[in-house]
Amino acid sequence: MTKIISHYIFLSFLLLLINTKEERHKVEDLFNGLYDKDIYSGYLNTDIEGNELFYVFTPSQSNPTTDPFFLWLGGGPGCSSLNDFLLEIGPVKPNLSKKQFEINEYSWNKNASILYIDNPAGVGFSLIKDKEMFFNDSIMAYNLNIALQNFFNIFNEYINNDFYITGISYAGIYIPYLVQEIIKNKNLKINLKGILIGNPYTHEETDYEDSIIEFGFTYGLISYPTFKKYLKYCPHLPQKEKIIKGDHENNVEYEKYYYNGILPMKNVTKKCNEIREEIRQQFHGVNFYGIHNDCPVNDEIDKYKNDYSNINFDEIKKFSSKQKYSEIIMNNNFEKYNKKSRLGTDDLKKLNFNEELEKEKSYMSDCGFSQRELFATNFLDDKTTKRKLGVNEDFEYYECKDLNYKYGDSLNFYKKELEELTKQGFKAWLFSGTEDIVVSTLATSRWINSCNFTISNKWKPVIDDGQVIGMKQSYTNGLTFITIKNAGHMVPIDQPKAAKFILDKFLSSEY
Repeated sequence: MTKIISHYIFLSFLLLLINTKEERHKVEDLFNGLYDKDIYSGYLNTDIEGNELFYVFTPSQSNPTTDPFFLWLGGGPGCSSLNDFLLEIGPVKPNLSKKQFEINEYSWNKNASILYIDNPAGVGFSLIKDKEMFFNDSIMAYNLNIALQNFFNIFNEYINNDFYITGISYAGIYIPYLVQEIIKNKNLKINLKGILIGNPYTHEETDYEDSIIEFGFTYGLISYPTFKKYLKYCPHLPQKEKIIKGDHENNVEYEKYYYNGILPMKNVTKKCNEIREEIRQQFHGVNFYGIHNDCPVNDEIDKYKNDYSNINFDEIKKFSSKQKYSEIIMNNNFEKYNKKSRLGTDDLKKLNFNEELEKEKSYMSDCGFSQRELFATNFLDDKTTKRKLGVNEDFEYYECKDLNYKYGDSLNFYKKELEELTKQGFKAWLFSGTEDIVVSTLATSRWINSCNFTISNKWKPVIDDGQVIGMKQSYTNGLTFITIKNAGHMVPIDQPKAAKFILDKFLSSEY
């Protein structure tokens, strides 16, 4: 009887290995001979049938069996992690002059395995059953945690590696919520060791209007007279009362000038809104993702002028990082425009041109996509690439998508939960490119200060090869905050050597 049971267990184990192996999709020669290490891709089920998260997995180039394991999450909410795979920390990077990829000297998978997930459902190549599905941070974390469990069911040899979560921008909220979900849900038995987040969005009260405008004034992008008027006529922190998307229609004084759908409503006057518009005009042509970078100008708009003479192109900014083409949609141009657009007809009919134009009237600059972004998007949308990745060739790739997503914040994690995790050896580092406006160093410093954390190691230089590359400060709750000079929102693009230095120090027990 014992032999029969043992034989049954062995066969079951063998069947599990066979099934697991069959679920793996090894990507064959994604970069045409340039990178010869393993790459995997595929879909991970969530708790909703039809909602599947797409992933790309790059095992460590050194020792995958023992090297640290990182999950990378893009921001948004709604932006694909695959652009970060190609542009920020992956094994290759674009060489724009040669219009091809080259090896990334500062790839993060030199000594760590990196898993990129398009999160939540509907983002990048991820699948979504209901495009109108409502998301918030808790729903996102619950689904992502299930997807992670499914990943480690497939790649179970990595379950005992030290596990870290990293990413940028809105990942500053994704990641703390995922950490809490992993801790709460004991089904995922991983060695969770810490988080490393770049330019993290954390809290709207500190990340938005005041910080954006004060940053702009400090860097000489807003005039002194305008800044004085803003201080006099507009409300400031703490911004407890908000105006949410949709509600502005009933507020005649508030009119249409709001940032990202959320700005303080308290004491807002027509005069304040006039000043906001003045500031918006002064920001014209500034690259919000790195003021040291040029503002990309895309010439595609000229291709549409003859076809759409009824559109005032002077009032429309061509590109938004969240919606590629929506600014040149008019209700009476659906079918004609659809022939040239990457959006489907159904998507076009859901959009109201005037609403989209109003929504985009924010402080964000009117930059086009950078050539890097266009290069990555074109590569990912190529049918050969999709075939290699195991994606339906007709699936249209977008760097970012609009989601029905309710913004949240992650302050509770840092205030109440981080310190207890730190006692268990958990590490939490935040790094910030100093020339980013989207989530500025000023904003991050402001929310950290608002939490009244106790400093353990005071502000001091971060030095690499004898040069100061930024500053660093640590707190008794386990948080470490690092600034990186001459970098914007995407530090690994602007300062790849510094970003890799921070990664290595993060993993070092001596730093």
